[in-house]
Amino acid sequence: MEPTPHFIQNLGEAEYAVAIYMYMRLLGYSAEKISILCTYAGQRALVMDVLGHRCRGNRLFGMPGK
Repeated sequence: MEPTPHFIQNLGEAEYAVAIYMYMRLLGYSAEKISILCTYAGQRALVMDVLGHRCRGNRLFGMPGK
């Protein structure tokens, strides 16, 4: 999806990345040692939005280090 020119987003990919992050947290990895890399600014914004809805304020998951 491209809501504005050169601002590319893929919701399925963002949901998948956050699900992997949550799984790694359940396995015992510390949040500070997990990074989610995005090649597009639009995708980074979307991943941060999904993380905010699913993980922020949840003491079990928290937000990733980077």
